[in-house]
This record gives sequence, C-alpha cells and structure tokens, in this order.
Amino acid sequence: MLINVGRLSKEKGQHYLIRVFRHVNREIPDSRLILVSDGPLRPYLEKLISDLCLEGKALVLGWRPNPFKYMARSTLFCLPSTREGFGNVIVESLACGLPVMAADCLSGPREILAPGTEYKVEKLRKPEYGDYGILMPVMDGKLYTAKDPLTWQEEVWAEEIIKLLKDSRPLEEYRRKALRRALDFDAEKQVKKYFEVIFNE
Repeated sequence: MLINVGRLSKEKGQHYLIRVFRHVNREIPDSRLILVSDGPLRPYLEKLISDLCLEGKALVLGWRPNPFKYMARSTLFCLPSTREGFGNVIVESLACGLPVMAADCLSGPREILAPGTEYKVEKLRKPEYGDYGILMPVMDGKLYTAKDPLTWQEEVWAEEIIKLLKDSRPLEEYRRKALRRALDFDAEKQVKKYFEVIFNE
C-alpha cells in the first residue's frame, strides 16, 4: 500500500501521485493508495480518482487523529511535494518504520534522507538512493486532468514505484534503517545541538 499524509493542496502534489498510481495499479492490480488528510484540493482529487476509474483503489480518507496506524501498515510513503519546510512527516514515517520516496524539493527531504549531499532539484532526472530514502525528480507544479499524458517526472515515479513493489529488497533495507534515522531528530538531541551552536559562538 502506498500512502501520503499531508494537507491536500497544490504544493503537496497528491494529484501527481494519483495519476502515477493509475499506471502502478495497471501493472500491479492489488496495489492501493491512501491519502490521509484534508484540504482545498480534495474535490479535485476525488474527481481525478473517479475520472481515472480508481474508486476503491485510491482513497481519500480525510483528516485522522492518528495517521500513524495507517503509516505503520503501509509499504511506501510517497511525498511528491514541489516545496517543503523541514518535512516532519518524513521523520514521522521513518519513526513508523516506513520507507520514504520524496521529491528532491527545497528544503527538507534531502537533508533527512541523504544528509551531506547537494540538492539537485531540477537537475535530478532519475531516482537517487540516499542513505535513508529515495529522492525523486520534482514535479512541474501544474494541475492536470485524467486525460493528460504523464509528464516525464510522473513516468519516472511510476516506473520506480512499480520496480519497488515488484522487488521489495531495497524497501526492506530502508525499513531497517528508518527508526535509527528518526531518532537522530529526537528532541533532546536537537536541543543539545542548539545549545552547542548558541554557546560556541
């Protein structure tokens, strides 16, 4: 099962994920996609699901007080955002032992999934396997209909998800590393680092 948790808005990119999922589901009919949250784009996303004949396969669950129970039971967290802050949901996914695939958007995903490496943003044209997750090309920021062909970025996402669902060994490796990476962002550790920066100046 693929999952995304985040406000249903244009910059979060769930519309790309739905279009990508249509191709994934054609190749892997028992695959499922769930979107956990709510937001202004919900009517558009639900229409897109209907137009792509994905009812019952792609679900918009709305806001849930405990999204972690869905995350813990999922196969892959997909974050196709065109921009992010720190990306709390990435760390939350890792804490649930959930492998993460995220767009290499500014500014959080790479710092969490591939620390110490340089952002590529528009230069990234194929999947990049970081230490703690998979970085993907950033989408183009446009809204599309069910009739529009996939963009090249969406094609890359679809191909990689299909590949991972057919051979889950990379996901299992990321699953083993996930909690360890999430603990790097433990509050006590972070507060200690802030104090080191402040008082070493």
